[in-house]
Order: sequence, then structure tokens, then C-alpha cells
Amino acid sequence: MTKNIIIAIVGLFALYLLFTAFTLEETSYKPLTISLYKLGASIFAGLFAAYLFMTFILPVIGDKTSQMILGDNNETVEEDAFRPARALVAQGEYEEAIVAYRVALIKEPENRMGWTDVAKLYAEKLEQPSLAIATYQEAITAHEWPEDDAAFFLFRISEWQINDLEDSASGIVTLQEIRAAYPESRNSANAGQLLRQLGVEPT
Repeated sequence: MTKNIIIAIVGLFALYLLFTAFTLEETSYKPLTISLYKLGASIFAGLFAAYLFMTFILPVIGDKTSQMILGDNNETVEEDAFRPARALVAQGEYEEAIVAYRVALIKEPENRMGWTDVAKLYAEKLEQPSLAIATYQEAITAHEWPEDDAAFFLFRISEWQINDLEDSASGIVTLQEIRAAYPESRNSANAGQLLRQLGVEPT
């Protein structure tokens, strides 16, 4: 919502610049000053228009083009449940995007990318790694994942615990959880290597 207000203010400012630039009286200002003012106002308005096109219009055109290429008159293109969430991310509305992602994840709890996007928003955009960890912990219990997917969640949880929360003890426990859940596997070996780097001998 805040970003939309800022966009509206900038748009009004661009219109104001254009209006004043092209209504200046040559008797009051030097021709060179008027020309520079017009050029600056036109460039500013053009950049703002390009931003609006890239942010709001181009994604819609892309969706319509994809539907035209991939679908035909006898087929119904399946709605992407996560598209509204991604649109909100593009607009910088991160908290609203998380809500939209969670609505989509109720329908598709097996969508690993959806869970990953939510966790990244918490960790990278909102700077709340504890909520990112909680998101992956929720994801693990929400669906029966293949080994590599579940291990991916656990590795990321351990990384945030160690690096962002500075909680090495919890990170070590998570790595040990990987070794216990997937013994004699590549994921177990990778967890063991990380434990050694932390000064802990894998068991």
C-alpha cells in the first residue's frame, strides 16, 4: 500500500513537471532554460512511464502471450495459484505477498518453490530469519517430501540458525538430524562435513 502511494505521488509530480515545462513563457525565461526544463521533465516522465510499463503492464502481456502460445480455443489454461503472490513481490508488498503465498500453499502444499519463496521473503526482505526457519519447519510437516527436498529445508534451517541467529548449538542439532534421518546418503555426508567445519565430530 505504501509503495502504491509513493508511485501515485511520483506520477503526479511527473505530470506537474510536464505541465509547467510546456507552459513556461519565453518572456520570463531564457530559451535555453526552457529547453533544458522541457528535456529534463520529458526524461523524468519517460523513465516513470517505463517503470510503470515494466512493473504492471509487461507481466500481464507476458501472461497473455504465454496463454496464446501454450493454449488454444479448446483448452483452458490452468491458473497459476502463485502468480498473485509473485506480482505483490514485484511491487514490493512483501507482507501481503506472504499472505498470498500461504493461500496458494493451502492448495499446493507440495510446491517446494512456494515454501522457499516465503522463507526467503522472511529472511532477505523482512530480515526475520526466525520466521524463515519456522516456515521451513512448517513445510516439512505439511507434506511428505523426497529426501533431497526435506534435506534442503533442513540445511537452510541450519544455515540460518548458525549464521543469522548465531545459534550454533541449534544448527549442529539440525545437521545431526539430517545424518540421523538419511544415514549413508550424500546428504548425510554433506552434513558430516559441515559438522567437522564447526569442530564437531559426526556420529
